[in-house]
Amino acid sequence: MQGLTGAAVESAAGDGPRWPRDDVRTFRVRRLYQARGLTVIEVVTDLNHTKALHWVGIEDAAGGLIVDTTPIATEHMEYVQCDRYRVPPSIVEIGPVKTPFHVSVKVQPANVESSEGGLVWGTDPLEDGQMNCLHAGLLRWIAGAGFGFRVDSTPCKVNTKPQSVRIEPTGKVRLVPYVPER
Repeated sequence: MQGLTGAAVESAAGDGPRWPRDDVRTFRVRRLYQARGLTVIEVVTDLNHTKALHWVGIEDAAGGLIVDTTPIATEHMEYVQCDRYRVPPSIVEIGPVKTPFHVSVKVQPANVESSEGGLVWGTDPLEDGQMNCLHAGLLRWIAGAGFGFRVDSTPCKVNTKPQSVRIEPTGKVRLVPYVPER
């Protein structure tokens, strides 16, 4: 059988494609941090040209391995209902990683497509968006437990509009103006 990143998979007999592959998933992995018995790796997944970014922490603790994962950002829009989509929260700015493992971040809260075709804050079109701007946060590793996350929920001083998340193959996250894809 040949690699699974192509459009078809060879049969075991090697007599050509057996079935088309609709879902093509690729991964890019790099070590983000390693110190004091903790390794954090960054994983960029690409499923049919929609990327997601996760961090996986592996701690060599006295009682055995502690493994945890945390989503960082996604381009994926979740179907809600009636041709409406929700965009999960994403970390869109990542500061330098410091020892012991912690990093300052900026978070774009969840948002949904409005009936006019743009993005609006909130998880439901009828919800009054209270987190209507980027918020500062801190992501850290808690020894013996895994990732911990805190976000500043202070009301926004200046309201902004949500934007689309784009993840480069290198793991860099950026915001771009929203353009409906349908």
